[in-house]
Amino acid sequence: MDNSEYDKTKENMRQALDETYTQVDRSEKKVFEFRSDANDMLEVLNQKKELINRMRLVVNNLPNSNAFSMTRDISDAIESGSRLITGLRDHSNNQYKSIENIAERIDLFSGTLVVGNSSARSADSTVCYIGKVISDVCPAMNNILTTYIQPTASENRNNIEEWLKKIEPLLEQKFKEAFQNMIDKKFMSAAHAMRETLSHLEMCLAPDEKVNKMSWYIPETSTNKPTQKQRIKYAVIGDNSHDNFNEFDLDAIERLMDEGRDIYNKLSGEGHRREGTWEEEKVNNYLSIGENVIRAIMELRERFYVEHE
Repeated sequence: MDNSEYDKTKENMRQALDETYTQVDRSEKKVFEFRSDANDMLEVLNQKKELINRMRLVVNNLPNSNAFSMTRDISDAIESGSRLITGLRDHSNNQYKSIENIAERIDLFSGTLVVGNSSARSADSTVCYIGKVISDVCPAMNNILTTYIQPTASENRNNIEEWLKKIEPLLEQKFKEAFQNMIDKKFMSAAHAMRETLSHLEMCLAPDEKVNKMSWYIPETSTNKPTQKQRIKYAVIGDNSHDNFNEFDLDAIERLMDEGRDIYNKLSGEGHRREGTWEEEKVNNYLSIGENVIRAIMELRERFYVEHE
């Protein structure tokens, strides 16, 4: 592959990924149109879009051929990536056409999703390899490749769902329900489900009898029950002593306590709005914040939680 072929192939990959994303997005909308309750199919299509966006980030930042000397490794990687991305685009086009043909029998569409995501993951791995090879001649690519270290949004959400399920299956159910209600435009129900997830999680991880025994616990309500902020604190540190934390850790825990209480109040407000007054963008943002609070509890609890016999 000479320099001109490299530049042309790079541009073809960029265009193919853009076209693929457009078709997958159209497929997602078409599936929802026919079967708004097809959660598994919609989730798979969303995961595919996340992989495509990650590939686009690498491909869009590939240097022009005049910025480096072509090597055999780069040439081979680009050619492999181009073939896989072209195949992914063609499959996505056919996938959309198959939805149109199947129409109301959309359940028959699930088989092609497995093939599509397998193709996407193969292309994704190859694009990651392209980025690594290019990083030898273009160090700036290393910053782009950090996206391959971080889990995608779907992978993050799946991790939370698995964690919640281990604590109590109802928590996973409520968490999923919040996002499904958002898809269904049931904004009040979405806010209510996320609020209930947060509240129930705090009760599971920080029951009254355990929080009340802590030396730092001071009753702040007439019912003598722990506040939400106190429950979040116990959920994260358990029986651990303040002496084991540095100032930075204590500050992070304090911020999480504040954020947890704040988003609960906001979700409560959305859950009691008058019919027809909800703002989709606002509710969606609140769900994201609620998800981030749950993730922070999960991650900080893994670092700090101690339980004495």
